[in-house]
Amino acid sequence: MNLLTRAFSYLARNLGKALAMWLIVFALVCAISGAVSTRQAIENADTNLRITLPAIASIEICEGTTNEYVSLTGQWPEIQSLTVETLAEIGALSYVRNYDISARAFLDASYLELVSLSEDMGFGDSGADMPSTVNLKGVYGANLLDAEEGVIEVVQGRTFTEPEVRGFTYVALISQSLAEINGLGIGSTFTLDNTVWKEDAWETQDFSQANKFAHRSYDFEVVGIFVPTVEINTGDEWMDRHFLEEAENRIYVPNTVAVAVAAFQTEASVEMHPELDWSEEDIENPTFLHGVYALYSPDDIENFRIAAAAILPEFWAVEDAGSSFGDIAAPMETLNNLANAVLWVAIGTSILIISLLIILFLRERKKEIGIYLSLGEKKSKVIAQMMIEVLAVSLIAITLALFAGSILSAGISETMLRNDLVAGRGIDEGVSFGILDQMGVVVDMPVDEMLAGYDVSLDTQTIITFYIAAITTIIAATILPMLYIMRMNPKEIML
Repeated sequence: MNLLTRAFSYLARNLGKALAMWLIVFALVCAISGAVSTRQAIENADTNLRITLPAIASIEICEGTTNEYVSLTGQWPEIQSLTVETLAEIGALSYVRNYDISARAFLDASYLELVSLSEDMGFGDSGADMPSTVNLKGVYGANLLDAEEGVIEVVQGRTFTEPEVRGFTYVALISQSLAEINGLGIGSTFTLDNTVWKEDAWETQDFSQANKFAHRSYDFEVVGIFVPTVEINTGDEWMDRHFLEEAENRIYVPNTVAVAVAAFQTEASVEMHPELDWSEEDIENPTFLHGVYALYSPDDIENFRIAAAAILPEFWAVEDAGSSFGDIAAPMETLNNLANAVLWVAIGTSILIISLLIILFLRERKKEIGIYLSLGEKKSKVIAQMMIEVLAVSLIAITLALFAGSILSAGISETMLRNDLVAGRGIDEGVSFGILDQMGVVVDMPVDEMLAGYDVSLDTQTIITFYIAAITTIIAATILPMLYIMRMNPKEIML
């Protein structure tokens, strides 16, 4: 009688023991199936969500690090200003497809009518004839990032040339709405004022010629007209309208011009208030520089974050456009850690319990094994027979446990994930005001849309991973009992 015949004959004669083995293996392996399915679902969800993220990031002050410093010291940290050299070094990283280093400045728009999206956009009626201001957004390179990434669309004219952004030229891109209400077109010029007001102007709300401390005017030539093409969603309707209005009134100029505007304001302020403690850095770096980076792929974001962190000074960090991914990342990490813990505990428990059960069955079959050995059967063949018996029962249990564990884990894990997401979004974390929020490239998904990517289905990779884990566990659980057979002496058994 060959090994297979002996193995299946034993199982047929001992259906009760086979069923007991099947039930125990099924129960234990269900936990392994659920853990493997959950881990694979988390990996798939992570991949699916990252694909939806814009491959764009910015450099901003790290709120977590600064808050930690304040809580420890009770003081706001001295934050080193970013330099063009630092931001350009980050732009040279292999993950970066295009980038922009933007200097910001503000000018008085006394001769322009600004775009107003609603009458209640102001910060309150002061009763005074406050000077209107426009935001100058400096441009570092000829490849205008906002246009290439779909933040704006240039509908007339052109973007800046390389000589214009590297030199000192008063050229500008303005919005179509701003151009229309002021009768401007390609080749038109408009004037903006750079005014530093005396203290009396703000105290008395008198913004007349007498209260000007320093003043300079600039004539800009319109070389391009754009329309904003993205939606703003910061979580606050009023702030959304404010950012949209700012986008319509935004004026793109070469960085050299924006820096010169800010330098004039700083120099005048130093002259007007020499008693203040002006640092050398305040004078040398009159405006903040903002770095925005378009990457080759959303998968590069984490690697880019790590590489940029090695270049950035303290209290600065990379922020990406996936605010929603931040909401789900922590719950998924927690769930993944739980699945890993369940997997290893299930494997360890399965090895221990199945090993003890097999040893118990072998002790009952001691005389049977002794007869085989007395008749000259090799121990290796006896061990092989026992392995066939265990695997035959286990494979049926493993296959059924694959489906049962997946179904159970799908319901339980998705419910846990949903509850964590809803609880996390119920915490009021305030309104986001980051650079990417203002650009309108931040993705904000509802909970159901995020969970749509969490799919606990039995794909090929999940099935293969599960069978490898389960069969390896069964084989490991069978090794120890087989040592029991190796030590058997047929003469001692038969006495």
